[in-house]
Amino acid sequence: MSVKRPGSALSSGAESLEPIDSKDLQKSITGGQFASQLDALETAAASGGDGADGAESVSMQSLRQIASNADLSTPGQALAAIRESARYLINSRINEKFRKQEKVNGMIEELSDFVADDPFLGMKLKKILERLKKK
Repeated sequence: MSVKRPGSALSSGAESLEPIDSKDLQKSITGGQFASQLDALETAAASGGDGADGAESVSMQSLRQIASNADLSTPGQALAAIRESARYLINSRINEKFRKQEKVNGMIEELSDFVADDPFLGMKLKKILERLKKK
């Protein structure tokens, strides 16, 4: 009887996860995909979330909860809510096998800051949160 052993005595034999490139991840945010997702959410928010389905509906519920827990008229709380919303949206777009990686968590934080600080994306996300808070 033979036992298949890993190539190295120090390796666990478990398959390593594919490395994720931060440039690819940032490209998905700046390349229009993220803005398109925000457009869809903004349209759904304008209609009260009635037109949202599937993943959009889950996103709307999460964003509605973030909006309801924040005072969006206060700049500090509005920025924190925008960051939290961006973090949720970015995390939801990442394949589950990558979410547990420490490097990916750092990239999510960086990208959340990028979205919150971006004049177009940050304002668009704040507008969505304000609409959801009113409903």
